[in-house]
Amino acid sequence: MRTIIGHSLGGLVAMHALATAPSLFRGYLTLEPSLWWDARQPVQSVLDSLRARPAAVGRLVAVEGTSDDGWNPDWTALGKVAPAHFRTSFIHVENESHENLPYRGIYEGLASLFADYMPAMRHDLSRATLSALEAQYESMSHDFGYNVNPPLSAFLNIANREANQRRFDSARRALAMADSLYPGSPDTKSFRGGVEAAAAEASRSGLKPVESTVQFKPATKAEAEPFLGRWDVVVRVVPGTPMNGAAVFYQRGDTLFLAFTARGVAIDGGDLIEPPTPVRVEGTSIIWDRENAGGERAVTSAHLTADGRIEGEEKMAGGRELPAGFTPPRVTIEMTRH
Repeated sequence: MRTIIGHSLGGLVAMHALATAPSLFRGYLTLEPSLWWDARQPVQSVLDSLRARPAAVGRLVAVEGTSDDGWNPDWTALGKVAPAHFRTSFIHVENESHENLPYRGIYEGLASLFADYMPAMRHDLSRATLSALEAQYESMSHDFGYNVNPPLSAFLNIANREANQRRFDSARRALAMADSLYPGSPDTKSFRGGVEAAAAEASRSGLKPVESTVQFKPATKAEAEPFLGRWDVVVRVVPGTPMNGAAVFYQRGDTLFLAFTARGVAIDGGDLIEPPTPVRVEGTSIIWDRENAGGERAVTSAHLTADGRIEGEEKMAGGRELPAGFTPPRVTIEMTRH
């Protein structure tokens, strides 16, 4: 993916390339470009070029500090004319002079330009599926102008999650796709051995795919009302380290849903979004469950306290009996209104 990075007058060159020779680059990173040149005529040239090319494909990241001579005055206008497959993003960097801006700006700009290069499933578990993975990298390939394959680790991660939920056919499909893109990988071979061993054991024990343990019950608007909205969450694990999170309860039709984000637990230290899950309401008590990455379902039973908090405890269900003498950690959840 050919990318041009331009600071100050170099940014003017980059925008001149976009306006006059758009086939040269797919990526543009400007750092306080000198768009004041010729009474901001370069801005108009870029806008006219994009307006005339509705099928244009590319990415433009504008990094700005304190200057008003770059994209600041015209960023809204750019967003209005940018074609559907010409992505734009704006980064404001504080406490940097025009001369020092490139040191932070280039790094942050490149991180934004390639923000979707790693699988989205690392931060959003609802996208930990083969279809979502394929869609992400097909879109990226279209933007970059060449084929970009998902990393092998993404297929193995999906295979592992699916096998842990005893959805072995889905795990096998993930490994088959890994073989097609990365033939001969010893990692795939090792994972396949684990999946087949787990499938054979499940067959011998008569174990089926793990399903939700919470029976659905419609929730009226009045029943859902006390829980609706945003909550700050603390999850305490004994023994273990507390985890912070954010929760949103919302209603769709006759169903109350919970959307939960765990802070700082993703593989790269970022946040991790859980797929929305239905919540069963019984007066001031609620119950929901979710898939556990290592298998089983994590079931939470909670209640609304007199002072308006939600308190509950999470336990595992749907798996095999624990080994003799093993005591699982105690997991409690506390939510307060955001």
